[in-house]
Amino acid sequence: MSTSAPPQQTAKPWGLRSLGPAIIVASATLGPGCVLTASRNGYDYGYQTVWVLALAGLLLFALTALAARLGVGFRGTLCDELAAGLGRPAAALVGLSLFLVNACFQFGVNLGAVAALEPFYDAGSSWGKVLPVAIIVNMNVVVIAALFGFQAFYQPVEKVMKFLISLMVIGFAINIFFAKPDLAAVAEGLVPRIPELRNGHASATLTERLQPMISMFASTFAIGAAFYQAYLVRQKGWTLDDTRKGLIDSAVGISIVVLLTVMILATAASMLNVHHGAQFATVADIARQLEPTFGAQAKVLFALGIFAAACGAFLMNAMIGGAVMADGLGLGGTMDGLPTKIFTVLVLAIGMNVALYIVVTGQRPVYWIVAVQAFTVLACPILAAAMAYLAFRPTLVPGLVTWWMKLLAICALVLQIVVAVQTAYILYHGMKADTPATQTPAEATPLTARD
Repeated sequence: MSTSAPPQQTAKPWGLRSLGPAIIVASATLGPGCVLTASRNGYDYGYQTVWVLALAGLLLFALTALAARLGVGFRGTLCDELAAGLGRPAAALVGLSLFLVNACFQFGVNLGAVAALEPFYDAGSSWGKVLPVAIIVNMNVVVIAALFGFQAFYQPVEKVMKFLISLMVIGFAINIFFAKPDLAAVAEGLVPRIPELRNGHASATLTERLQPMISMFASTFAIGAAFYQAYLVRQKGWTLDDTRKGLIDSAVGISIVVLLTVMILATAASMLNVHHGAQFATVADIARQLEPTFGAQAKVLFALGIFAAACGAFLMNAMIGGAVMADGLGLGGTMDGLPTKIFTVLVLAIGMNVALYIVVTGQRPVYWIVAVQAFTVLACPILAAAMAYLAFRPTLVPGLVTWWMKLLAICALVLQIVVAVQTAYILYHGMKADTPATQTPAEATPLTARD
């Protein structure tokens, strides 16, 4: 068991350099699936799902802040504490749940990188058939080399994630200025409602109308990333004296997630107007939302944004699954630990091989999509329950976790159960119809220009 306390050091005044753990959480959240889900919701439903995004952001902030305090408030890691209170099998279940979900999500991240570059080459040419394979293999090789090449991995990761997030924020912030979305409509979107398609015809069933809400919530409320915040603050060397830093860090990091996603959704709602015959079939189609600002170079900037999102999520998605799996088995969950690196490579290998199979055969990975949804139905409530349980542990430093964090942790657990039940219902009926529901969570859907 990794029962040693985080390194004790004198807390320094808060500053921009203090930001880091929640920025990494943001980079793990803002993957290709999140970007494309926001664009798709804006395209189909305008601003009607903004309230879902706000709710998901509030809960993500609460659980990220909670995890930061759990990270410094226990002597051991979260899985160590779960093992002490509920037994090692409970900790292993949490680790395995996150490992399986992230391993399945990883193939979507691989395909997101390919989709970002597809507008720039002819997919039907001989070169176009080789390039996607080269992109996937080389990205995985580079990440694995970096994983084993750095002895102290946290600082390089933090710097790279800050850079990638900055690129995305600057690009979409400039674009939103020129797109000039309807701010009144954005504000109106904060009013809870079940969305209807903008073509004036409601979806055929209530389940279909709930689908965009579930997709938006699932792609934004990345509970696995929030859970990993507890490991990141320990990796950064924070102590009990840094709890204020943790709260500010969480607020800034999750605000970036929400604001960036709102900008993407609002730009899509403004520029990809279904009434004007806009199409939504490829990354290039989505890139048209950037044309007011960047003209013919629109697809270049949007593709770079998708690629930055894919790069940010590429490593962190794999590392979160690898670290928590290793820690759940009692092997320690530090970034630099060999067990973490081994399980991270396993996540990368699963994602790479499934992505290569899709690229080479051109087949949609129906069974993998079903697997992601099935694992998500189980994993997300398990993670939410684990965090709620830990928030009330008597071994936690007294008074460290505030009442509102506990309350929102319970709310998150209830919502995760509701979303899981709804997802299971959609999945069951999709399997009966032999057409698995591929929209929830969004990152389970292959992110290729052909889809």
